[in-house]
Amino acid sequence: MVPGGMAVMIFPANPTGIPYSQTFTGAMFELLESSILDLAREGKISEAQVDSFNLPMYVPSLEEMMELVQKNGCFDIEKMELTSPGVLHESMTNTSSMGKAIVMHPSKKLQLFVVLIRKLMRFEVV
Repeated sequence: MVPGGMAVMIFPANPTGIPYSQTFTGAMFELLESSILDLAREGKISEAQVDSFNLPMYVPSLEEMMELVQKNGCFDIEKMELTSPGVLHESMTNTSSMGKAIVMHPSKKLQLFVVLIRKLMRFEVV
């Protein structure tokens, strides 16, 4: 960075006033949780594996992000906009990164993937 320079920053954010659970990414996490619980109910993974899964994540609203940048005081916001990268791109990003976070035998991961795909096929995008 140079004094007076500009930077483009891309990061996840939600529209102000929209709960995370009502976003596509939030719905994906709910489907993943539901799929993991299904495998536990079927006895395919243990309750300990369910309890050990933790993926802490917080996605701020645009308003929250603006407040944080302004509070920091090191940057001025010239333009901020919410983009929609598309359902396919976002789902691929999330499921591939979550695969690394889920620690279980590869055959169990495959079972989880199959359950998740079945749920996704019934998922209606509004």
